[in-house]
Amino acid sequence: MLARFDVDTRSVSQGSPDHWEDVIYHDGVSYQDEWSVVRSRPTGSLYYDLTKPPFRGDATVADVAKFPWPDPHDPAVAAVWPRRARRLHQETDYAVVLNMPGGIVHQAQFLRGFEDWFADLIANPGLFQALMEKLADLWIEMAKDEFDAVGANADICFYGTTWRSRTAR
Repeated sequence: MLARFDVDTRSVSQGSPDHWEDVIYHDGVSYQDEWSVVRSRPTGSLYYDLTKPPFRGDATVADVAKFPWPDPHDPAVAAVWPRRARRLHQETDYAVVLNMPGGIVHQAQFLRGFEDWFADLIANPGLFQALMEKLADLWIEMAKDEFDAVGANADICFYGTTWRSRTAR
């Protein structure tokens, strides 16, 4: 597909962690990821819905502090990057794109649940801040490892998240 549309970039993306395999539930349509987020696929759907966020409801800053966070330095996550990035950079004319993991805003929403996450902006700013800071710290650690893994073999770094701002009218 990339060649067909003359796309001149190739991406290097995050691998699966060494210390985790998704938990597949007996219903066959639900699973839990390494962040303890449970998703389920409704009958007839192609997509999984968020069904059980680990911080749903009356979560506290203490819950964020004691949560079993994924290891940001899991060696398997960036294991394939150096070899693939080096090969693409040195043996092709493509621009190599380092695809960073998805954004902290979305991960916070998955961990808290969309409704609770939005409500926290007003009703529970301490929890909101603790969760966002913890995720930012994890992302910074992952980014350091990822940049170290690819070195000068990446031409572009892509990181996507949802940020909104409102200007005065």
